[in-house]
Amino acid sequence: MLSFFIIFLSYVFELARNNRIANNETIKIKAYTTNKILLMIIFGLLALCIGGKMVTDGVVIIARNIGISEFMIGLTIVAVGTSLPELITSAMAAYRRETDLAVGNIIGSNIFNIFFILAISAIITPIQIEPYVNTDMFVLLIASFLPFIFMFIGERHKLERREGAGFILMYIAYIVYLIWRG
Repeated sequence: MLSFFIIFLSYVFELARNNRIANNETIKIKAYTTNKILLMIIFGLLALCIGGKMVTDGVVIIARNIGISEFMIGLTIVAVGTSLPELITSAMAAYRRETDLAVGNIIGSNIFNIFFILAISAIITPIQIEPYVNTDMFVLLIASFLPFIFMFIGERHKLERREGAGFILMYIAYIVYLIWRG
């Protein structure tokens, strides 16, 4: 896994070093003052923390009241609640045709979650992995490799609508499986 991370970082640094721009398009950058940028960052982080906490806490309370397990809450409700910022950021980037930002946000977020968040959690308290989690780890492995495979099916280096729809259907099937599993 570390080798994938090193390859990914090498690729990102190479792109940044060469300053490649697709289709010779010019990049329009709005000029902001440093104070305005800092205020936007601080406001965005506060809104993200408060909104994420409100969504996650509210849904967890509802889920516990109807008897859903902690693991199920983590795999579904908390995962969706904490991924909403990535969804919004990637959707807005895709809408603005800034696909590199959309893909980089998704890949970077998942790498960060696995390597940093999971590591910090394990440093604080060792994490006991129950055997039934193996299925979920297998789904994680498939979900990690499918985008790579799809990049070479159909039009190269392009994730098409039907493949995106396939991902959504696979996620729905996984949620149905989780509900069935209990």
